[in-house]
Formats: sequence, C-alpha cells, structure tokens
Amino acid sequence: MSGILRLEKHRQTQVSNVTLSRMQIVHTVREFGRTGGMEQYVWRLTSELAVNHDVSVFCEKVVGDPPDGVRVIRPTANSKNVQSFSTSVRVWRQGVSQDNVIIHSHQSLCASDVFTFHSTPFGWLDNKKWWKKISPKWWLTHRMYKNAMKSGVFQIIIPVSDILSEQIATLYPFSKKHIGPTIAPGVDFKTPIPRRTSGNAIGFAGREWKRKGLEHVIHIIEAMPDYELVVAGPPSDELQHLVDQVQGRIHVLGWIADMDTFFSKIDVLVHPATEEAYGMVVAEAMARGIPVVVSDTTGAAQHAKQFGKVVPISASIQAWTNAINEAIFESRKGGNRFLRPWRNVSDEYYGVYQTLTL
Repeated sequence: MSGILRLEKHRQTQVSNVTLSRMQIVHTVREFGRTGGMEQYVWRLTSELAVNHDVSVFCEKVVGDPPDGVRVIRPTANSKNVQSFSTSVRVWRQGVSQDNVIIHSHQSLCASDVFTFHSTPFGWLDNKKWWKKISPKWWLTHRMYKNAMKSGVFQIIIPVSDILSEQIATLYPFSKKHIGPTIAPGVDFKTPIPRRTSGNAIGFAGREWKRKGLEHVIHIIEAMPDYELVVAGPPSDELQHLVDQVQGRIHVLGWIADMDTFFSKIDVLVHPATEEAYGMVVAEAMARGIPVVVSDTTGAAQHAKQFGKVVPISASIQAWTNAINEAIFESRKGGNRFLRPWRNVSDEYYGVYQTLTL
C-alpha cells in the first residue's frame, strides 16, 4: 500500500433515535488483534465504533481478520521499536488529508488527538529500586517518555483506570490539564459459570506472573492447606520451583485459548499485582459471576469492590486468606455479575471525540 488514505467528509447517522455525527477516526497501534490486554481493547473499541463511524487502524501486524467495517492501513516497512513506529505514523500523516480526521493513538510515543494510556507509566515504582537509576539507559528512556507527555503531543489523555490517572498526574504533573475521563475496558456478555460443590479452588491467570503476584499467591496457598491453586498463562517449566513449594495442590494449565476452561475450575480469582493498569482477567471473572480478591494497586479494583474484595498490597497473608474466605462465602448468594458492554466504551469515546478541536 502507498500509505495514503483519503477519508470522506462527515456524514450523519441515526442510531437509537439519536442523531450522531458520523466521524472519521484512525487508531494507531503496532499490533492489531485479540492477543493481549491493550490489543483486545483496541479491537473491541474499533469494532463498536465502526458501527456508526468510518474507522481505520494504522498498524504493522494484523492477527486474525479485522472487524467488519474497520479498514487497515500499513506502513511501507515494519519498525524495530515503538520509537520507529511513531516515525512511521508521522510520515504517514504527512501524506494524508486530515480534514476532520481524529487520530487516536494507543502507543505512547505517537502524537495524536487522543491517547489511551494502557500501562503503568515507566519508572512508577523505581523510587524503591534505586539501582535502576544508575543506568544511563534508564534516564534516556525516562526522558523519552517525559517528552512524549509534554503539551501539544496529545490533546486528551485517556487512562484506563482511576489508579492510572493518579499515576500519570503524579509522574507528569504538567500533563494534568490534558488528562480526560477514565474509560475502563468493556467485557463481552458471559454466561455465568455454575457453582462448584467443593468451593476450594483459587485461580490465578497472567503470562507476566511475577508482576501480577503469583509468588504472593503461593504464600497464600501455603497458609490455606485445604485449598488448591489453578494457574493459567505461564508454561509449567517456568513455575517448577513454585510447584515444588505446594506439591500436589497446584495445577498449571499453561496458555489456553478458551478461558472458560480456566474459570470452570476455580471458585475465586486472586490477583495481587504490584502494578496493573487495569487487569482484564479480573473483569472477565466478574462477568462470569466469579468473586475476585485483588490488590489495591490493580486498576480493576475500582470495579472489584462490588464483586469481591480489595486488599492493600502490603497487607498480611492472614488478611488475604480472610478476604478469600469472605469473598467465596458472600458469592454463594449469587446474582452478582459485572456488566460493561463495549458499546458503553464506544459511547464514552464518542463524547471525548466531540470535545476535540480539529
């Protein structure tokens, strides 16, 4: 492809008896597909936006077929990193008519009208890790991201959780006036998982198991001898030393395509992440009626309070075991599920787009 896409002028569309201005929106992301938390967010958001708007995605790689109505734009060559991808975006923008076009980036170094912040800011916990700041590379990376947050790079910054909004404002106080409303991920409607009779299986899911707190869960399991642990995400060979700590009481599923396989084996999801911008697996569990126990440093804690327990990351193991027992007991009443359709997410972004000065 030439990398040049000419977009149509605004049209009007009638939806649910409300007239919406049909917008032209280009999302930028390196990989477009349902492969990770951010990628899933972009995929589902663009799918919903495309129902009423002209939506394109500028990306290097597409995993699977794009959603109906979403056009894919590719650079002339793939980049080596996020920095070079941002250069590709800039070159493409120079060659395309941008009249009434909204540029919505999901990569932190790509200048845009809207930038969705998906991950914990670089260096957030590094004040506790002084040895990292000795590295010149750390300072170069810090400066790069700091410069990207300066005024004029993004009109509006959208965090995916309230916790993330606070982190951005703390690390980059000069960006506060550009921070918009939190727009958390949606979750597809899920059929409730039938209650298990045993009620003694704790679930943990996450490929990045160290950051998401699996070692902490092992300590919890050691203090709960009547419980077993089911782990999804990491391969078993990475976890052998942890398996040895609780022999016979940990079942490692590895990577699985159908998460219902995982959720059908557990009674509660435990997610003691030290840093987590949101945590899609938490929303997935809550949507199925499975109680959750999460750390107060997990972005999804803002919703988990209604569907389980939120525990301070510094709390004792006893506090975690108590919260798990309480969450399982309270969930037996049933009927409490998390509902947040992606249509709501799309509508919230439409409200943000309307405030832009193009």
